Amino acid sequence: MYDPFKSPLPRVNPNDDVFGEWEFHELSKLPRLGLTFWTLICKSNFRPYMESLVLLPGIYDPDLIAVNQDSHVNNVIKGTKKEQVQQIIKDIKENEEKNKVEKVILWTANTERVVRPRSVLVDFVVDAGVKPSSIVSYNHLGNNDMKLSVPQTFSSKEILKINVVDDMVSSNAILCEPDEHPNHVVFIKYVPYGEASKRATDDYKSEIFMGGKNSILLHNTCEDSLLAAPTI
Repeated sequence: MYDPFKSPLPRVNPNDDVFGEWEFHELSKLPRLGLTFWTLICKSNFRPYMESLVLLPGIYDPDLIAVNQDSHVNNVIKGTKKEQVQQIIKDIKENEEKNKVEKVILWTANTERVVRPRSVLVDFVVDAGVKPSSIVSYNHLGNNDMKLSVPQTFSSKEILKINVVDDMVSSNAILCEPDEHPNHVVFIKYVPYGEASKRATDDYKSEIFMGGKNSILLHNTCEDSLLAAPTI
């Protein structure tokens, strides 16, 4: 039985979708940079559909990107941050006019927001009426896509990881006061030998009946470079 994806879901025909992307590497350079997702794409059945894709110059902020990427950056929007944003807006308008699209959807996010065991577990605990009190996460990964050794970039990643459970906690006003959050601490270490592998051990502590405490210890291993693939 063949049932097109657009049939069970209220959406347009996928063949009518028009894609565009900003990237500060040229497409031909991506497989050589050890970027697992793009390497798989270029070797897969998607290749014929990807070869015509033109990657528009992207915004490159060296404070947020690993040092080993600097020498490969060759597709960048020049100018001040304001000028760069203006160029992005111009690109969107030109794409809209050229392809006569009815709606523009801008996807920009970090993979910390992808549904992961951490988010799912906290959601389950809160829905069960159990108050999460403490989350301590130990992470080590082999790709240094952000300069984890630089304090300001580590702080940015730490904030993203901590905030990922906020929506679940705030959804239950009976358990938690406004702006109340679990004692959430994140440790992240760069271990080059791990390459694309990311390993995380999370210790969850919750308050249960009659002042008791419940503890759940979760270990998770994944290929960090492929985390965004299901989202894309």
